[in-house]
Amino acid sequence: MTFALIFIANHIDKIHILTNETALPLIPRAISLAAILNSVAAFLNSVAAILNSIAAFLNSIVAILNSVAAFLNSIVAILNSIAAFLNSIAAFLNSIVAFLNSIAAFLNSIAAFLNSIVAILNSIAAFLNSIVAILRGCLKSHD
Repeated sequence: MTFALIFIANHIDKIHILTNETALPLIPRAISLAAILNSVAAFLNSVAAILNSIAAFLNSIVAILNSVAAFLNSIVAILNSIAAFLNSIAAFLNSIVAFLNSIAAFLNSIAAFLNSIVAILNSIAAFLNSIVAILRGCLKSHD
């Protein structure tokens, strides 16, 4: 539509003047029609330019928002990496705690073993003390 209006407006001055004199009064009307069509075409072109500018502006806003989203996604990725690193440190520390707990259990079993040896030795000492007491009793009765 715009192309047709521009074409008519640009070629209106090339209308052949008929030899008939009744065609001459049509020329000013044709020229004013050409001016009107040129104005309409210019208006439509300016509306199209405004719409293109608005579209470009909206596209730039979308591009900015996409950049912000990408930036935030990279921050999330960094935070996830930090969380994974901290989880691996926690797992390592938990394994150290488990190792130390197994050492403590081993030492507790050694202590229990030594306590049982002490109990056996105490039993032997008590048995020997009772033998000594019996022997003393026997010796006193012979005196």
